[in-house]
Amino acid sequence: MSSSFGEIWYTIGALVVIAVLAGMVWEMGVWWTRHPDSPAVKRLEHAWARIRHPRH
Repeated sequence: MSSSFGEIWYTIGALVVIAVLAGMVWEMGVWWTRHPDSPAVKRLEHAWARIRHPRH
């Protein structure tokens, strides 16, 4: 076996972290589509508009 045991666990850990982050993004997307009129969504959209158009 060319790779050491530590490298295998490091790879597994990285995959788990990626999976958790992807799951969080997915949950946010699902919540976003279910609550399009939420005040938090309005604030985020306003902030995103300011980031994209800083002069206005």
